[in-house]
Amino acid sequence: MKYHFDLFGDGKFVYVYMYKNACSVFKKIVFESFGSPGGLTPLEALGQRRVTIEAAKKADVRLFVAREPIGRVVSGFLNQVVTKIDRSYPEMFDQLEIAAKKPVHEITFRDFVLEYLVKSDWSNVNAHFLPMSESLAPLYYDAAIDIDCLYESAVVLFGQDFASKYFKKKINSTSESVADEFANLTDISVLDLFHKVKSERMYPDKMCFIDDEVATVLSKIYAKDIEVYSLVSGGSTFKSFDNRMHSAS
Repeated sequence: MKYHFDLFGDGKFVYVYMYKNACSVFKKIVFESFGSPGGLTPLEALGQRRVTIEAAKKADVRLFVAREPIGRVVSGFLNQVVTKIDRSYPEMFDQLEIAAKKPVHEITFRDFVLEYLVKSDWSNVNAHFLPMSESLAPLYYDAAIDIDCLYESAVVLFGQDFASKYFKKKINSTSESVADEFANLTDISVLDLFHKVKSERMYPDKMCFIDDEVATVLSKIYAKDIEVYSLVSGGSTFKSFDNRMHSAS
């Protein structure tokens, strides 16, 4: 899925939509840039700003947000599975139960990785877990932003006031309140994790879910994402990224 959107409708900033990579705040920016959206939902507003790859080539700035890939998977698991176990989410939960051959509330993170991510038809995997590198077109991206320096990058790209309004406080973040205590949670059921998160009001650190087996498997699945992230991370703000040649500067 290579979804590029014109942030403000003027062709200057084109943004690559990637689930779990600060997509909520960019969706909010697009929605609010309509002024009076006339009954549009945020997703509908976003849809009206989708542009072709050819149009994206003409933008002043092409940008995307990158995130450490294994942490992104853990965050997706917590957001899309654990915290929603008390709600109806048939499409996602049905897929998980078929893959793991057990009720969703009994599924563990190991099951999620080894049974769902490894064995599912990739075209049917929930969009939150698709590799972020698959969203990139063969384009030169002027701003490849490590999510850990999103606010600092936004100050440079959009100015202090705009950055403070939209990027200073994270939206839908599993990193806002992370428990300090380390525990091995790789084989803990979704239901037990749900009660743990609900009672402690904190998310477990991503490393609580990663043992050698899981790390090896995820590193293979998301090998290209890991490579991309290694090229764009580590700065105080954004870097450029040439996906035509797969290099960063």
